[in-house]
Order: sequence, then C-alpha cells, then structure tokens
Amino acid sequence: MNKKSKNQKGFTLLEATLIVLTLAVICFGGYYVWHSQHNVKSSKSATLPSSTATSSTKTTASTKTSITKPVVSQHYLTITQLGIKLPLSTGISDLIYTYTTSGGPILFFSTTSLDDISPSCTITASVYSPMPFGRVSVSTTPYPASEVGPYDGQVGTLYSHVNGYYLYWQGAQSNCQATQANNGQPGQNELNMLYTQLSLFKVALKNAIAD
Repeated sequence: MNKKSKNQKGFTLLEATLIVLTLAVICFGGYYVWHSQHNVKSSKSATLPSSTATSSTKTTASTKTSITKPVVSQHYLTITQLGIKLPLSTGISDLIYTYTTSGGPILFFSTTSLDDISPSCTITASVYSPMPFGRVSVSTTPYPASEVGPYDGQVGTLYSHVNGYYLYWQGAQSNCQATQANNGQPGQNELNMLYTQLSLFKVALKNAIAD
C-alpha cells in the first residue's frame, strides 16, 4: 500500500516537471513571436519619416519654379562714318544726325520731334546747319589744351574717346526756334523739351561705344 503511494507521488512530480517545461517553451515561443513582430513594426515606423522626407524633397523639387531675368532691349543710333553708336533713352529715341567733313569732321544732332515742331530745328550736312544740340567736333588726335573749352572759338569739351575718335561737344550759341508763336520766339513748353532732350543727348554722347 505504501509502495503504490510512492509511485503515484513520483509520477506526479514528473508530470509537474513536464508541465512546467511545456509552459516555459510556450512562453518563450510567444515572447519570441511578439518580439519579432515588435521589431518589424519599429523598423517600419523608423523608415516612414525618411520616406516622407524623400517624398517632400521630390515635391519641392518638382514644384520649384525657375526665374528668368528679363532681357533689356537697348536701342542705339549708329554713326556709320565713325563706326560708333549712341545708346538712346526714351526721351531721345528719335535722335537723328548729319555728318560733314567741311571744317570738320563735324556732327550735328537733333530729334524728329523737334524737327516736327519747326523747320528751324531741321539739321543739314552743313557747317551752317541749325544746332539744336550744339555741334560735335571729331578728331583722331586730342586737341591742345589751349583749344579745348566751352567758350567761342574753342573746339568744346571732350565727351568721349571711342573707336579711336575724340568727340568734343560745343553748345549752340542760340536755340533753334522751336515754334513761330511769341513773335517767332520759342515757347516755354518747346524750350523745356529742347533742354530735356539736350541733357539726355549729352549722356548718350558720353556713353558712346564702338559699333
């Protein structure tokens, strides 16, 4: 009777050990599966920001607009006899000239807008031509200092040295009659236009470039 009880007790201990081992295996397997899945999720969540950043970068690159600078169109008056040209601003876009070698070479300048106001502002290829903007004497060598200046009898003031030419500007002794009103004297509006265009012309002469 006592022997049988001992066998039953021993069997119960073995059975308990097997149950513990089985539970341990199940727990370890469950932990392994959970740990593996957790690592996969962590890996995916870690890569999401990188993917989003890449997508954002691509979107930014695709929506980036290129800025094109506008091309500024510059108009010039070309003086073919000298191979130079004068840049024209809006106020003197209708600049014209004549060229004479009599007593020169000499250039005379005006605008068609002045010409339209009065024939007395019309320039000709003559040393006696009207001089709305004065006269420009041309030389391949600089004039002596004694001949240069703004007064009568002097060649004028050096404004440009371009393409081998020295350009001396000398103002007109009197304004061309821009209108026949006021007893043949130019009106104030016409004089204002003349002075404004003259200032713009002198800037253009100073900025002359080779053609």
